[in-house]
Amino acid sequence: MKLVKIRLEDIRLPPGDLITRDAMASAKQKEVLGQTGDIFELILLSNQTEEFSYAWPLAKVTSEHEPQPDRARALGGISEDRQNLCHEVFGR
Repeated sequence: MKLVKIRLEDIRLPPGDLITRDAMASAKQKEVLGQTGDIFELILLSNQTEEFSYAWPLAKVTSEHEPQPDRARALGGISEDRQNLCHEVFGR
């Protein structure tokens, strides 16, 4: 069995993940910048909703696993804020 050394200080994402994220960002940028008026607004709000709907559960899960009470509360507040923003943006 081959031993694998884990470097905990290395927090970089895997290359495939970085490439995918870059491709998604580029596609979204072209999509947003190529539109005007109501379509532009709809795409922009849709992208914001997508980001908030990722951020709120991420902050919630992180808060549930945070050992420091002050940080856990802060993360819980961020989660609630992002959830409210998500609903607000979706309502528009």
